[in-house]
Amino acid sequence: MSELQFTFNDYRLQKLEFRLKEVKQKKGAIDVNQALQCQHKFKGAVAEVFLRIRLDGEQSPFIIEISYLGIFQFNKDLNSVDEKKREKIIQVNCTAILFPFIRETIAEITRKAGLPPLLLSSFNFVKAYEQI
Repeated sequence: MSELQFTFNDYRLQKLEFRLKEVKQKKGAIDVNQALQCQHKFKGAVAEVFLRIRLDGEQSPFIIEISYLGIFQFNKDLNSVDEKKREKIIQVNCTAILFPFIRETIAEITRKAGLPPLLLSSFNFVKAYEQI
């Protein structure tokens, strides 16, 4: 049986919500809570992967919610692929491809709001998947 392969066809910003809060901003690092979610659906050999992140916190000067859609073309019908293998590729590889787009958008939107650009730390999608 051949190896499962895919190409990254496209991405789209699905949702962007940014709201400044009435919080006294401290100098230095911005303290935010980060919630990351991944959902997907597929039809045949095409997977649509939705990556959503919400940043908020009691002392955070803002609330950000952002969602991106990534479209991935696989070399075979995903219904014929072992579910565990399919889930791992989508949850690890596809989300890791989308994450830099979210990261860049967050840095740019915080900069445009007159705040220091918020650069999200790298995220280990393999470790997160293994903890599911």
